[in-house]
Amino acid sequence: MLDLTTLFDEFQHETPATSEQLSALAVQLPQPLPESYRQFLLASNGGWGRSGTREFGFFGTEEMASYWRDYEFGEYMPGALPFALNGGGTFYVFDVRNALVASESAVFTCDSGANTWDTATLLAASFQEACQVQ
Repeated sequence: MLDLTTLFDEFQHETPATSEQLSALAVQLPQPLPESYRQFLLASNGGWGRSGTREFGFFGTEEMASYWRDYEFGEYMPGALPFALNGGGTFYVFDVRNALVASESAVFTCDSGANTWDTATLLAASFQEACQVQ
């Protein structure tokens, strides 16, 4: 299980996701979740966290598919799975265009008004690295 206390300076925990919620999410997304985010959802189904100046409004199983659909990631940023917002209009997204490396994928940021790979910025090689203070 993922230890959230080692990843964040502050964290507001939510009720853990159930296996049924994870299964329901999996059928709504075009690619599988990175294992670390799956583990995160099993510890807290969404929530809010801060590491240094980096803020995360994490999506739970219900919100993740909605953001993917509503912001048309499949059309404008194929292979991106949004998993959080920073509180200022910037998405954190997993890059799942290629096979996951060791069940993980790189994390990018993109503006909610311009969610394309051309405007995205590489943040970290994995979910855990993105959550740690840099």
